[in-house]
Amino acid sequence: MISYKSSSFSYQFRTTLAAALIGGSWWCTVRSSGEGSGPSMGLIFGLYWLLLMMWILPEFRIPKKSTYILLVFVIGFGLAGMQGYGQFNQWMQGFFYFDRSANLYTPISPLYGVYHLFICGLTWGGWPALLLSWILLHRTSEKLWIQRIIIAVAAYVLMQWLISLFPHLFLPLYSRGYYQDLAFCPDCQRTLNTAANTYGYLGMVLLLTLHSAWVERKSLYVILPIALGFALSFSVGGLLHRVDVHVENPWWKMWEYTCGFGGGMALFSTFWLLKKRGILQNYIAKIPDSPPAWQLWLGFWIPLYFAIGELSRDRLHQVAKVWNILYGFDARDLFAMLALFAVVIVWGLLCLHLIRFLRHREDVDILRFRHPFKIFLIVYNGFYALILLYWIRFPLSFENNVISILTLLSMTGVNILLVRLNSVLADSNIT
Repeated sequence: MISYKSSSFSYQFRTTLAAALIGGSWWCTVRSSGEGSGPSMGLIFGLYWLLLMMWILPEFRIPKKSTYILLVFVIGFGLAGMQGYGQFNQWMQGFFYFDRSANLYTPISPLYGVYHLFICGLTWGGWPALLLSWILLHRTSEKLWIQRIIIAVAAYVLMQWLISLFPHLFLPLYSRGYYQDLAFCPDCQRTLNTAANTYGYLGMVLLLTLHSAWVERKSLYVILPIALGFALSFSVGGLLHRVDVHVENPWWKMWEYTCGFGGGMALFSTFWLLKKRGILQNYIAKIPDSPPAWQLWLGFWIPLYFAIGELSRDRLHQVAKVWNILYGFDARDLFAMLALFAVVIVWGLLCLHLIRFLRHREDVDILRFRHPFKIFLIVYNGFYALILLYWIRFPLSFENNVISILTLLSMTGVNILLVRLNSVLADSNIT
């Protein structure tokens, strides 16, 4: 029998603090460039969620008892990340740009930034929370999926119609006529595109949440704390953009740190709420002891390999790009080859894994995820060490490397916390 100390407040606090530090340190450094952060935040939060379930639930096995959890984290954060927030941070600073490249702007109330960052954070947390609630609480059926698709499409179309009908309710400073002259205000086109995206996502998340609560009221235990936690982290943390410090990117990255920190805290505070209410236990109880192998591939192994491969490609590309901009050291062609090589290796490992599985007559034991704690530490520390090359700035002053120092301290704290938490598990084994 195995005894666990996971019911103690101290244990729950430390696991949640570790999640917050993991989120903060990765969000502002390792998170994928451009739109979509699924390959990074979905990967690290998903793996930590699975690791924590393994620590506190003796019957839990990865991936046999974790069907689709990693998949919904990767897809959920991927969907969440397909929206921009750059203009919202400019509004937080009090600037509504007509033409960013020409530095033409008019003053705007920072409240526009707070409000829009809240909406953005609500959908950032809302998407993974929605998908997570569906697999934890809902029974899968074609009818239910058809309803969800219809609701999502209808909500998006409805919001676009409302924006066209009442633009002054969705577009800042619309009554001043700036949007009628896009030659003078090219950034107004960006605002139009951002509004369509932001409010379209908001409509989908809100109506899908209502539908999920109608089907299963307990869905709100998953969706509300995660979505609101991200929303508050985005908007309250956005006040950092009001700090007037003339150092390249510090408060932007500090704000991203608060997004990951607050998001991680919201996610894993919810984790403990779900355990307290028996939702996690009921989820793994309803999964058969031997789920079909294709579910293990689709729900865990393919998203794992995909996320690692895509993140490797993206990070190597970004390191070369920044080195060229900051130091004039052009290694982009070399790093492009390394990025391609990394992707080939990762997908080659996936193919070898599949071949081994087929050669052993589809022995499901081959799909068991061995050494999850060690793998988590390798992924977390390995990608951070890679991107640290991006963040070491010369001259080596505090101002130039504030993000590196902050995230290094966070990474150190995470490793200490996780090693001690894992030792609690080891000490709890009674043989």
